[in-house]
Amino acid sequence: MSTTESGREATADCPWCGEVRAGERTVTVGPPPHLGEAHAFEFHGDCFEDWRAFVARARHLASAGGRETLLSYPLEHGVAELVDDER
Repeated sequence: MSTTESGREATADCPWCGEVRAGERTVTVGPPPHLGEAHAFEFHGDCFEDWRAFVARARHLASAGGRETLLSYPLEHGVAELVDDER
């Protein structure tokens, strides 16, 4: 993952919070080496830090054996089937 800080004025929405990025400090993430520039995303600086913490937590869950139950399955199917409210 490559990140670069950008001072340029942006007018699109931040992929993390959905708010307009106009005139704020932004951080560009990506694209991965095998994908083109269309797969780069520009975050507000604070949103980038939140996203980075989220990725670190997801990596921890995956390495602790929770990749399928806590990440992959819920992303594909939602969490409803996995939660037993009566426990």
